Amino acid sequence: MKTKLKSIYIISLIILSIGQKPSGFNKFKIEYKKLESEKKENIKDLLLEDICKINPNIYYSVKNIKLVKGFDDHDILVADFLPFGYSIFDINSGIILEVNPYSNSVIDNLDYENYYYYPWKGFYYKKNNVLYDAVSNQVVNKETTDFLVEKSKNIRKSFNSNKNEKNLFFLNSSKDFYNQKNILKLNNSFYKQNENEINFIYGEREIKYSWYFKLCDNDNFPSNTGSEQGICGYVGASMILAFSEIFKVKGFFSEEESEKYLTKAVTIPSYAKDYNGDTYMYFKDIPKFDDSFPYDIWGDDIGSSEPIGIERKIREFLRPKFKEGEFTYTVFSTYWLIGDVKTAIHKDCPAIYFGHMTKDDFVNRPIGVDEMNHALVIYGIFNEKEDRYICHTGWDNTESNQNNSQVILSGLGFLTGGFVYVEPLVKHKHAGYFINEINGTVYCGCGEVLEC
Repeated sequence: MKTKLKSIYIISLIILSIGQKPSGFNKFKIEYKKLESEKKENIKDLLLEDICKINPNIYYSVKNIKLVKGFDDHDILVADFLPFGYSIFDINSGIILEVNPYSNSVIDNLDYENYYYYPWKGFYYKKNNVLYDAVSNQVVNKETTDFLVEKSKNIRKSFNSNKNEKNLFFLNSSKDFYNQKNILKLNNSFYKQNENEINFIYGEREIKYSWYFKLCDNDNFPSNTGSEQGICGYVGASMILAFSEIFKVKGFFSEEESEKYLTKAVTIPSYAKDYNGDTYMYFKDIPKFDDSFPYDIWGDDIGSSEPIGIERKIREFLRPKFKEGEFTYTVFSTYWLIGDVKTAIHKDCPAIYFGHMTKDDFVNRPIGVDEMNHALVIYGIFNEKEDRYICHTGWDNTESNQNNSQVILSGLGFLTGGFVYVEPLVKHKHAGYFINEINGTVYCGCGEVLEC
């Protein structure tokens, strides 16, 4: 769904964790001024052009720009846009790490002394000289800070080996190089959307029925709460199991499970055009998914997870339903560097991606380091050449007011993780989870009429 560290920066992070003001604090101010005079406008134009390509239905303008730090002391830029949207950009490598075209960043309205960012995991901020996770607002201890620093060195090596030379050339070019007419268009911000239409973003290759994940909001997948570390791996498992039941093969849920946990969507069919301009049908609402599902199925003590563990839990859920020739499947899990998640996408299977899931992290993780892993669902390849993916982050938007169902993430941030996907081994079997609110017609997720 990151240059060796300067010794003084390591010291400053350690000092930060025990409550003293980091010595590198003034560096933020100096470097930001330098950035303003040399590259700020170029970066603004680059990120504006990128987000407008991702979502051409909206004209964006820059609301504000904040300079944050990676835990390896490199500069990362966060641009929040109007009317909404944000981009996260690694200045040294030219890599756009993350784009959300429908929500502002979690630090947009925060005003602390400085910020840190770790790819895919998110933001950290300093308040009264103490480091916090910007999502959970939990204090980050010294051991965890050191761990983030060490892992960031590995990610930085990957960034340095995969620099986006096109973006770096753009940043260092004169203003005469740009298409001035296009830049003027990008800087005129307005938002116009037909109230009867839903805005989707599209990638080069998406799974069939990817619109399901784009519409997944608070009521449509189990909430990632209830545990100190969250239950994101189980949320991801729940989402891909529901998707498989609704769109792939009826039988992933028993009749009793379907009745208890999935509420049929009373909605109307609609139409949109995909990445290639082909028209497809989708439904404006999707089945609601009860929050109790992961706890009822896997127990009240579920929490942090890793790929092999979630694979086993999925197999545990599906095993009673297995029937040779009628309902068969495979559950695949691997570490990121061994397999390729694109395999799942090309099989039209959404995949759960787990971060911080290497063997070293789990077996030899230093004592005192908090479990910082997160799992999200990848359902499309946005740009294969640039290694960018379309993801559902698994976070609901109850508190953050963010839309987390259509986020573009760089695959280079997926350095220390693994993924899991489920593939049915039998032909499609219809399941009637969509009811036309006008005439009562029952549809399968594939669009086939089942009852009139």
